[in-house]
Amino acid sequence: MKIGFCFLVKNNISHQNIWQKFFASANKSNYSIYIHAKSNIVSTYLDNVFVDPRPLKTGWASISLVHATNRLLETAFSDGCTAAVFLSGDTLPLWNFKTIYRLCAETLFSLQPVDELYQYQVKKNQREHKRIKDFYHLDESINLVKQNMFFSIKRADFEAIRNVNIHDFPCKEVPDEYFWANQLIIKGHEVNDCNFIFVNDDPTKTQSLSWIVDSNLLHHTRSMGYLFIRKVKRFSDVQSEQYYSNLIK
Repeated sequence: MKIGFCFLVKNNISHQNIWQKFFASANKSNYSIYIHAKSNIVSTYLDNVFVDPRPLKTGWASISLVHATNRLLETAFSDGCTAAVFLSGDTLPLWNFKTIYRLCAETLFSLQPVDELYQYQVKKNQREHKRIKDFYHLDESINLVKQNMFFSIKRADFEAIRNVNIHDFPCKEVPDEYFWANQLIIKGHEVNDCNFIFVNDDPTKTQSLSWIVDSNLLHHTRSMGYLFIRKVKRFSDVQSEQYYSNLIK
């Protein structure tokens, strides 16, 4: 089994020294790294790296992010991956390679909860879900979701939706957070919240805060079952970084 680690970045993967430690225990035949950046020139000392030679132009909260994600996933699965993990460049793993390799062989999403949403969140979901249901002629009883844009997906699930026309997708507000999980739901697949990525201490919010990581944050996120944490600025101290390094070995 081979996992593709697909990174959508501006310039590069942050904290490459940490990712190097993470991959150190892995058999090189069990993973590859795929990078889609603003440029086709990316400096990295990680192994098994493929940089998209003709990156797509992307913009925040636009359908271009779905196109770039699709490009990364297409590349990974065409390269023999059995599953792919889609991440931002400022993300770090919360577990060692063996654990991530085992768990991310499946399709995993972090979903926005249905309960305790702010009114503006409820209205946004209602607008976007209506657009999807109207466009695809879906029954009103179908429960659609809002996801974090980063996730893992297995080959069989990607194959089920790979021919969906992204250009026609009707969502107007952060379409990247309504596309992938809902396409699987439309195809009849069950989609559940799996705490894939930690981004905000308010679980109703999909936008990421920036984190200075300490041992308390590591305990909290791991106890909740999160696999990755996004927007890591730095570690609070040397002891916290050493503790983290031992966790991912």
